[in-house]
Amino acid sequence: MDETEANAVRAKNEEIRKERDRLADGICQKFSAFKKDFIGAPMRRALKNLAVDAKGSGNPSDSCEIPYRIDEKYWVVAAKAEVTISFALQFDNQTDRALARIFLLEFSDSKRYVKNPPAIMYNDINFPQSITKLFPSADKHKYSSGVISFTLFHGHLKDGMEQPLAFLTGFRQYLHYHFHSIKASLHTRMRKRVETFQRVLTKAKRDQDTGSRKFKETIGGAQIEDIKEEKKTEEVFTFKK
Repeated sequence: MDETEANAVRAKNEEIRKERDRLADGICQKFSAFKKDFIGAPMRRALKNLAVDAKGSGNPSDSCEIPYRIDEKYWVVAAKAEVTISFALQFDNQTDRALARIFLLEFSDSKRYVKNPPAIMYNDINFPQSITKLFPSADKHKYSSGVISFTLFHGHLKDGMEQPLAFLTGFRQYLHYHFHSIKASLHTRMRKRVETFQRVLTKAKRDQDTGSRKFKETIGGAQIEDIKEEKKTEEVFTFKK
């Protein structure tokens, strides 16, 4: 095989390798989107009908209740001009419940800092009436962290529905990620505080020696001074006769 044939074989092998990588990337993308496509199919159907016309093309028959976890559900409430997707949140850990309440309250208030956000409503005590009207038995089960609802309009789907759908289907993992981040941050701050206290206690230890010493507190820290023995003087009192 001469040099020309060898170069042709190398070029062909390079094309085969690129084609193989392209096919592998496509398969990996399909596997990674399986959860979004499977769990988000009811959402996609409702959002697809909403995105048809800005005047109101939503189909109320797209409303449904999906038990996507053992102890959690989500609801799709479709109307002519909007689609509301609500997630019930159940946490067994007491710490996660406290973090979820604080996080979700801040989450519903943070929409004022975002341009054109979806309507967010967090119901931690009362169940949303929009759900109970369509599904009367939905409020029979009590959830530890309530229900959070996202309402999307036609304007939120101008650039396509893939990004909103990805955010909605990944909302549960989004919460878990931030819970772990908050816990890690708190543990780091606690460790730093404990180390600071340990250094203070280490510096405050007195020397174990036999000599008589006294400590004098100053701005720069404790200074040690040796106690000098003072001569006792007898006081003589004379009384006038």
